[in-house]
Amino acid sequence: MKRIIIFLLFSTSAIAQIPNGYYDSATGTGFALKSQLHIILKNYIPKSYNSLWSLYSHSAYRDNYYENDGSLLDIYSEKIDEIDFTNYNSTLLECGSTTTSYEGLCYNREHLIPESFFEPYFISIGINTSINSVAYYAKNDAHFIPPTDIRVNAWRGNLPFGRIYATNLNPCAGGDGPSYSPTNLPCYTSNISKIGFNNNSGYSAGYSGNVFEPIDEFKGDVARAVLYFVTRYEDVLPLMYSTCSNTTAKAMFDGSASQGLNPTFLSIMKTWHQNDPVSAREIAINNRIYTHQSNRNPFVDHPEWVATIWGSPLQTETFELLSAVSVYPNPAVDNRIIIESETVLDEIDLISINGQLMQQIKNPSSNNNTYSLENLPQGFYFLKLSSNNESITKKIIIN
Repeated sequence: MKRIIIFLLFSTSAIAQIPNGYYDSATGTGFALKSQLHIILKNYIPKSYNSLWSLYSHSAYRDNYYENDGSLLDIYSEKIDEIDFTNYNSTLLECGSTTTSYEGLCYNREHLIPESFFEPYFISIGINTSINSVAYYAKNDAHFIPPTDIRVNAWRGNLPFGRIYATNLNPCAGGDGPSYSPTNLPCYTSNISKIGFNNNSGYSAGYSGNVFEPIDEFKGDVARAVLYFVTRYEDVLPLMYSTCSNTTAKAMFDGSASQGLNPTFLSIMKTWHQNDPVSAREIAINNRIYTHQSNRNPFVDHPEWVATIWGSPLQTETFELLSAVSVYPNPAVDNRIIIESETVLDEIDLISINGQLMQQIKNPSSNNNTYSLENLPQGFYFLKLSSNNESITKKIIIN
């Protein structure tokens, strides 16, 4: 049995540049903390929708992590272990509302919270995109509007995020209008993001349709952007919800100002946040957006606040291949943990209680799918185990 030795490593490639005193008033717990953060985040300088193009040209949005070629990093098309399907390395590849028949032609601005959720309320009271309105802020808020391939953006449309359990998917095709949905659901995009029906979604009695699932590498990014939205716009969430008539767009929400999200969707977001810790890329973007519009995503700066406000996930995602995995002894004895699995593990991640990725082991060695982790430092950790695009997270204690 080959031993896998894990040491704590700290990245200096990107450090959160939190201004002195920025979070001084964030002292509560639960929804009280969320409301305190809401007040902080409202201190925001609005920028125009077109200003997002200039923001995306900054190095923080470029690929300094995978191909490291300086091209635009698009979470809907970035391939982690392969050459990308396309490289967006010119402003000529920007496109607004233009539609395309396939991926790779141009990129646009993707509202991770669909505009169809928040705009109807402001239209109903005669305020839409005035610079003095909250709608202006929401439409242009860079914290939940990343650049993405326009074709995948259209395919995703108003779909909630979720988990797709279907197998043997084909590349997405069709969807030229009016709904832009692919014609061969369920399907996958060029980087294996998935689109299709999830009969386990259970968002609410009014929705049981298709969902969009980004790749594991960016699930935490999406979750933290969504949690930012329900915190920044806490005061108008109930009005957005009651005015929105699009059941697909509103399926993620519960209509409240406090919790904000439907319980099932909230559980998914908390799990994604836990399983995909804050990355150097997110920190760089958060720093840049602060320069752009003078507010920050608190869940990038303080990942632990997700659990402080909404609690830890009641259960982690458990799928068929990893249903029989076991981790013992727990708490560990002599700083040693044994992992037994019925399938070969592709990756083992050690994650701190604050959500930071401490160590990553790809293609770990084993003895008949039994893995030994030794010389572990004392503390409380999350151990994420992955196999064939499935993952499970175990809580471990090292005494």
